[in-house]
Amino acid sequence: MIIGKRMLDLVEIKELIGLLYLAGVRTSNHMNLGNLWRIDGSGVEAFRLAMNRIRFQFLMRCVRFDDISTRQEKLQVNKSAPIKTV
Repeated sequence: MIIGKRMLDLVEIKELIGLLYLAGVRTSNHMNLGNLWRIDGSGVEAFRLAMNRIRFQFLMRCVRFDDISTRQEKLQVNKSAPIKTV
């Protein structure tokens, strides 16, 4: 799949999911997204090593793991429904 000017491959999808998971584990979900890539010691080094911040933001805007037409009925059954099949 082509996203932007580069191909989106399985490795990059795994990086994206891994970074989202890491943000949740580190409770970084309350941090400003740009702060995760800071180089002054307050950022998270794994974010800088894994993926460029601009690419991460682009993928977060473009990649969807669920079908919007069935989202509401699936959420009534299971809160993890949007990512269950991933």
